[in-house]
Amino acid sequence: MANKKAKGKYHIVMMCCGYVESAMTSWIIYTSADGRDVFKTKIDAVKALAFDMYNKYVDETDPSTTMRCDSCKKESSGQFCSKCGTKLSLDKQTLDREQFADWIMSLHSSCCDSYGDSEYANGTRLTFWPWRAEEIVGAKENEVVLIPENAGFVLADALYDQKPELMDEETRLELEHCLNNDDGLHKTDWQRMKLADE
Repeated sequence: MANKKAKGKYHIVMMCCGYVESAMTSWIIYTSADGRDVFKTKIDAVKALAFDMYNKYVDETDPSTTMRCDSCKKESSGQFCSKCGTKLSLDKQTLDREQFADWIMSLHSSCCDSYGDSEYANGTRLTFWPWRAEEIVGAKENEVVLIPENAGFVLADALYDQKPELMDEETRLELEHCLNNDDGLHKTDWQRMKLADE
């Protein structure tokens, strides 16, 4: 009798940022808030977390929520406040893959206060919380998704799958080249994860 792949009940994502020597030594663990969302595949769970992270990122980098002085609100043109230097405009048309990955990596050193709201971001209810790591104890293999390295890039690429309009042309060409390369060595971590989950 052939072994059937266990049906997923994924509600925990453990991830680590960086690669080889630059890899972080701690893991970031996200669990589905109160177990209300469970995913059949690892890919679906990662996509949901990627969308959560995008909404957190937009909330934190949106100039309307980070203006530091009275002049910020009065400036009518320019990209930066002439008094304090705060960025005044956010290009929501595209998502910079490197900046997003760096922001994900910064979560390794965040605390409850710096992380902020864990229920809503950018007007959206978040699926995953960083507060319930105890759920990992006793979890089964078909409940946990592991992203052992480059988590920021994995989440950026998972987000591009859902929202390709966030990808600039250079990134699109780079990821297309990786996908179409036959040797398998140049595939991104996200592309490898999708192939393994098929």
